[in-house]
Amino acid sequence: MSKIALYLRLSVDEANTDESNSIINQRLLLSRYLDQSPEFQTFQREEFVDDGFSGTSTNRPAFQRLMADVKAGIICHILVKDLSRFMRDYLELGNYLENIFPFLGVRFIALNDQYDSKTSEKNGLEIDVPFRNLLNDFYAKDVSEKVKSAMNTMKRSGKNMSWLPPFGYLKDPEDRFKIVIDEEVAPIVRRIFRLSIEGMGDQKIAQLLNREQTITPAERKMQVSQAKYQKTMILTDEQTRNVWTKGSVRQILKNEAYKGTYLFNTRTYIRGRLIRRPESKWERIENNHEAIVSAEVFEKAQQARLFRRGIQSSSLSQKTEKSIVTGLVFCEHCGHRLSLRQNKGQIGYFYCGYCKGQDHSVSSCRLDKIEASILEALSGYLESPAQSKANTEISRDIERLKTRKLELFQEYKDCYISSDVYLDKKVAIDEQVTNLEKSFLVDQKPQSSTKGLTKEIVEAHVEKIVVDCLGFFEVIYKS
Repeated sequence: MSKIALYLRLSVDEANTDESNSIINQRLLLSRYLDQSPEFQTFQREEFVDDGFSGTSTNRPAFQRLMADVKAGIICHILVKDLSRFMRDYLELGNYLENIFPFLGVRFIALNDQYDSKTSEKNGLEIDVPFRNLLNDFYAKDVSEKVKSAMNTMKRSGKNMSWLPPFGYLKDPEDRFKIVIDEEVAPIVRRIFRLSIEGMGDQKIAQLLNREQTITPAERKMQVSQAKYQKTMILTDEQTRNVWTKGSVRQILKNEAYKGTYLFNTRTYIRGRLIRRPESKWERIENNHEAIVSAEVFEKAQQARLFRRGIQSSSLSQKTEKSIVTGLVFCEHCGHRLSLRQNKGQIGYFYCGYCKGQDHSVSSCRLDKIEASILEALSGYLESPAQSKANTEISRDIERLKTRKLELFQEYKDCYISSDVYLDKKVAIDEQVTNLEKSFLVDQKPQSSTKGLTKEIVEAHVEKIVVDCLGFFEVIYKS
């Protein structure tokens, strides 16, 4: 049965302001349209919801899943409330309407904009569609700048804008822009600083807190809010609970909020991705709220950690570069992804930080052994040097043709060529690209090779890698 996708999106800025764009109202509108359309009665419906994501970026979880299903041929129709729900970048949206969806055979419908790619004569090139997209793009950028400016003004006046304060603090019931000490868990924070100053490492502190079953930051957040943290749960002593880790202890010891400092604008969005800003650009307001530890205690803890790191750097393992299997290796016991480290001999290995924090006896698993096993299993799918060179040339030809198509589109927009001329040339280029892509796929048929693995090949064939407590591993391949 063919599937039709209902794509619903609501940005953070609209969450409390635009009732007409709420997820519920979008769902009702799209469902009513499908119920009243006889041609869609036999279609299976599937929802893709991005609640709290900007339309200016494609880095949205549900959007990425939707496009993956589209490319896999699972979705053949997409229905949205209007074009801005799908995307606010008018150039990128034009590319989807004009190139991507027609190439993949996907029918795209935007109800309020009365756009249906099946009945559109020019594949979305009518003057009103690009103009409307352009207005949506300008609107999104204008709103974003105004919201950002207003929030920065409030932050610089000392108003705490975080939705939930750090472990050890609560929102002031009298003023939602202030935080007060959470007396129930603040002693835990003070104890962590004291243990660190006394010489105990972050991992040892985590193990001690876990043995005593001390409440964790995530568990406290679940008590005071509706937040859920299922991914950080672990089975301990026949019950499922959150655990302390080396990382959670380190986050507390490094957080300047505990000495009364309000630290903000430490991160920023660049092209839809949240990026850490340089520390020199962080903004601070000293003595903005009541401190849990004094500034002297905070500085002593930092010096103690630096001292221990100086001793450990010559003997303990260090983080290494990501490998081609990073993100695919999981612990059999707790189900968490394993961390990749490197020992003094420069040998990479995976180990479970969660189980180690629980004092479980676990062995690490060497990276080279995992890679060797996968290399042997997938050797028939690796490119030979000749193939690699041929595919590179084909890729260059495809990119050249796509660039030429964009140039033609710009010439059409600038009225240098007519729509008929543009569409004829576009069809010819699309045919060339299709033929090149077919030859590219033929060239990548399985052949024997000794060339190393790539991240793309591993992700295409490996589901996950499971490591047990003895360090033995099993590679689970995709069917």
